[in-house]
Amino acid sequence: VRAIPTEEGRLACLSGCVFPWIFVDNGLSIRYTLHCSFAYLHIFLGEEMQRNPRTNYLTRLSGGKPVRLLEADRVFMRDLAKLGILDANIASSQHYKHLKNGAARSLERLEKAGFITSTNVVANGERTKAYTFASKEISRAWDGDIPMIGSHRSHYHELITSRLYYELGCPDDFRVAGNFTNSDIDLCNSARPDAMFTNADGEIVFVEADSGQYTREQIKAKMMKWQNHPQVWGQPSKPMCQIPSSSNIQVFSF
Repeated sequence: VRAIPTEEGRLACLSGCVFPWIFVDNGLSIRYTLHCSFAYLHIFLGEEMQRNPRTNYLTRLSGGKPVRLLEADRVFMRDLAKLGILDANIASSQHYKHLKNGAARSLERLEKAGFITSTNVVANGERTKAYTFASKEISRAWDGDIPMIGSHRSHYHELITSRLYYELGCPDDFRVAGNFTNSDIDLCNSARPDAMFTNADGEIVFVEADSGQYTREQIKAKMMKWQNHPQVWGQPSKPMCQIPSSSNIQVFSF
């Protein structure tokens, strides 16, 4: 069993086993799972450790053929776990920029291995490929999830949130709405943004994506509910309504 701490000191295991146990000692919750084929439990306290599941374990989950994972592949999938969705352009500029042909072949290899899956998305008039984890099991191995796509949350909407993460310089504590803590939710004033992070001044910044469909009234309502916090918004270059910037509101166009 291999375990890692979260910011709250909880430990989550990477084993793929099915018997979770929780121990509490001096207020520290430790959650791990036992697996008979592992001999050791490594617990690291006081420092953050990123999930880094073994390739053969991921292959067992996917049912695919063995594949060699390079460090760039692992960085890509750790970011995918943080954000839920990434596109080929982001992967080429952020994870595989050292490769002459960009991310295309690497992402194709990961998709054939059954680790990720792709969807064609029209983003601001241009077609791109969006990638998510291929299954819940694979996403959990990386401590991630698969975004819920529906009538109110499109692939493009989720991609804007991911793009904002990189535009903002990859803040360490950037978290999407599905990873909000109870304290985060208490700050939201009945309307949750798409993400949050802490800026250099120690302020919680609200991050919101508009896929170009927000009306003027919707934009104003959200801004008013979050007026006590700095805000970052992202939207296409030709939205239904342009988001106004101010000293407290930063706007990115894609």
